[in-house]
Amino acid sequence: MRLRWLWIALVPFAAILIYGTLIEPARLVVREVRVPSPPLARFFGGATVVHVSDLHTRGIGRRERLLLEALEKIDPDYVFVTGDYVHANRSREPALELLRRFPGRAEVWGVLGNVDYDGSRESCLLCHVGGPGGPLRGREPIRMLRNEAIDLERDGRRLRLIGLDEMDTRAQGGDPDRLLSAPADSIPVVILAHTPWMLERAADSGADLFLAGDTHGGQIAAPKALLERFLSDKDWRYRRGRFRVGGLWLHVDSGVGWSIFPVRFGMPPEITVLRFTEEEE
Repeated sequence: MRLRWLWIALVPFAAILIYGTLIEPARLVVREVRVPSPPLARFFGGATVVHVSDLHTRGIGRRERLLLEALEKIDPDYVFVTGDYVHANRSREPALELLRRFPGRAEVWGVLGNVDYDGSRESCLLCHVGGPGGPLRGREPIRMLRNEAIDLERDGRRLRLIGLDEMDTRAQGGDPDRLLSAPADSIPVVILAHTPWMLERAADSGADLFLAGDTHGGQIAAPKALLERFLSDKDWRYRRGRFRVGGLWLHVDSGVGWSIFPVRFGMPPEITVLRFTEEEE
């Protein structure tokens, strides 16, 4: 009788474990998020914009193939990637190979995440051809913004794209506060960062959109209080999805990969298609 009850208890647990480790981590979801912003709607027009985060890739596996198939179907004009391309302590080459397979016509812009940095300087491969000392990558396969801004042009309109990099700042890189203080000449501003770092400062600067990742949505649909207790290094106020901070829109993507534990439950991998509209909220 005891053995029977043990099996009754173990079967649901085993089913949850199998689903959370083998099924959901490879069940990529494409979400659409509406961003009511006339300036961004006017710039992007009929363009398709995709937000991707936290690839954590170790090579081209099932999840990566699903990602590439989804991007091929979406056929984006712009892909914004908010950090953590590599799996912890793994080579950067698989991440670069994955990025090279993104749709050819898309402009791919990104920032580095904390996992992308290491002590070997191999992180430089993501920004420079051949590593340290090599020429800065153009957009082949990606253009990294490390506390810098660049103006994009589309159909005679301009948009300022800013990449904030907290880790680079600790290494005495660029000055993010200066970037946010620079006048944007009345053009829309989009900010990429791995975390919602300097979010309030960005809102005060008059920026229109802030894209971030890092949280993975928690990887499991656990209560916020539990995540705050055991993963206190992340900002769980902005766990996943769209938020309004002053006049600034924030979107936090829950990412494609996983870290620490190879599990997702109730929080599948995702990429986001951003739809900009003229209507205000």
